Amino acid sequence: MKMDFRILSLLLLFNLIFGCGETKQKTRSEIYSEKTAELINDLLKEEENQICDCILEPNNQSMAQIYKSEVPAFEFENYIIEKFKLQTTAGIDSLYGINEKLILNPDLITGGIKFVTQKEYDSIYNKYDFEEAREVLNETYPNLCYFTKPIFDRDFKNALFDIHYETSDLWTPPPKVKNIQGVWEYDRN
Repeated sequence: MKMDFRILSLLLLFNLIFGCGETKQKTRSEIYSEKTAELINDLLKEEENQICDCILEPNNQSMAQIYKSEVPAFEFENYIIEKFKLQTTAGIDSLYGINEKLILNPDLITGGIKFVTQKEYDSIYNKYDFEEAREVLNETYPNLCYFTKPIFDRDFKNALFDIHYETSDLWTPPPKVKNIQGVWEYDRN
């Protein structure tokens, strides 16, 4: 009887030490990164995006920062307010993708799409002149697509997402996409 009590006591102690750890809450960046992978996977299945065989990891500038620096005449904050039906610019900071770091897990990108890290991409441009680098990129990563970090509403029902097929300046506002019954689709309205 004493032996059974000792074993039970050891098992309880072991469970307390190793089994009662708190469940780790996901950070906003982790949630944002997972939702971004879902968005990419769904939208790359759409017919007009099936040209992507490879996708480049985006830099961590927010879409708002990119538009502000590359298209300063475009009032991107007003565009965000309109698309997400916000009352003021104060609501912008509560959206996902404004302040979160995007860390995409390449294993979450499906459909045979190759994930190209920024480091791989930059190494080609560092090794070759511009024209040679473009040729090497086209051979190594055919149909390479680029995207800016998406912006999501708080419920992950709407987002702004833009995908490019060649390096180019941003010249059109990013389209709005909607999550309809668990699948991301372009909002054609």
